[in-house]
Amino acid sequence: MSNGFVQCEWCHQDAVQVVAWDSAGEKLASGAGNGSIIVYDVTRNCQLCSWHPPRDTGKVYSLSWDSTGLQLAAGFGEFSLILEVASGRELARLQSESAVVSIAWDPSGLRLAIGSSKFAKSVMQDSWEEEARRAFDGLVLTVAWDPSGTYLAASSSDGTLAVGRVPGRDEVEAHWAEVIEWGHDAAVQCLAWDKSGTLLAAGSLDGHVCIFEVAQETVLVQLSCGAAACSLSWDMVGSRLAVGSHDGTVRVLQLFSDSDRARWTGAQELVRWVHEDKVLQIGFDHSGSWIAVLKESGAVRILATSGAEVLRWTPAKPKAGAVRTFAFTPAQNPMWLALGAADGAVRTIDLVAYSRALIWPLGRVLWRAQSSGVHRFFSRLTPEVLRKICSYLVICQQALDLPQVG
Repeated sequence: MSNGFVQCEWCHQDAVQVVAWDSAGEKLASGAGNGSIIVYDVTRNCQLCSWHPPRDTGKVYSLSWDSTGLQLAAGFGEFSLILEVASGRELARLQSESAVVSIAWDPSGLRLAIGSSKFAKSVMQDSWEEEARRAFDGLVLTVAWDPSGTYLAASSSDGTLAVGRVPGRDEVEAHWAEVIEWGHDAAVQCLAWDKSGTLLAAGSLDGHVCIFEVAQETVLVQLSCGAAACSLSWDMVGSRLAVGSHDGTVRVLQLFSDSDRARWTGAQELVRWVHEDKVLQIGFDHSGSWIAVLKESGAVRILATSGAEVLRWTPAKPKAGAVRTFAFTPAQNPMWLALGAADGAVRTIDLVAYSRALIWPLGRVLWRAQSSGVHRFFSRLTPEVLRKICSYLVICQQALDLPQVG
């Protein structure tokens, strides 16, 4: 990709571990292996604040924005940190028994979930006092609130998934009211709530993906992927689930009708991609038309749910520039993709500008060459190849809502 499509770019002194957008898609936070945090306003292309550890605190494991976009929580090796974004001031530091691998604000911004060694807990924002705790036998890998903030899910390296109802601010007793406990034969690596908050998907290193109806406390379906499930992502409607596996396979499953969210379709496999190396992360864009796939090689592929590859980011320096994490903007406009790399670079890519500038001029040339019968430059391309290229361009047009070619 040309640098003309990189909207913002900054650099840490160590490999980027995590990137996170605020809910408005205007601010982007990045955390690195040396413990540094940078917060950037991508709409104004300027840095808002940065935080550097006074001593060796280890890498930043996780980042989470509160609902207002004014506070940022970060998980480190021995503590959790809450920053005031406007000033970079440290608001609170919460000591932990071990590495805080996962951290998450609830949708109201009043409670913070923290996952560390053998414990998942919820703390109140006004006092930072613990309100609920759930013990595990292994390291807590993921904590995730449902969209209403009623339930907190936590998964562990001991193979346990637990979902609890966390008490509200006005409730007298503070405790973890367990609604689901599910055991796997290996670590539960990833969790994903659908947008309605009725379904929770859990992926395990034993190759199984379970989908739970949380309110009914039941398992909707259990699927076997054949290899360790390392990443999950729901589309915005909540009708499709993407599953990424360590064997390089990415599957998109149709669970409900797109037109009728209540109609169960039986977990049909819409499309399957098989990559040559391990899949590290997957994610739907806001529209649900595209899926980004991060591979172990550091390359990022953006695929249409119809099965075609739309875009690809390949690092110029295979090892140093390898992408280690990504995040789509939470809103469709602008449609940006944030990339964090092993060399410390963070880039935001304008996908619409890239498609307009590179794909569409090519599409016009191909379209006119085919329709007018001019085959000088394209004499080696068969009509079938041209039709496939034009079909690919139509996919881009539909996904990005670009003007018709021709």
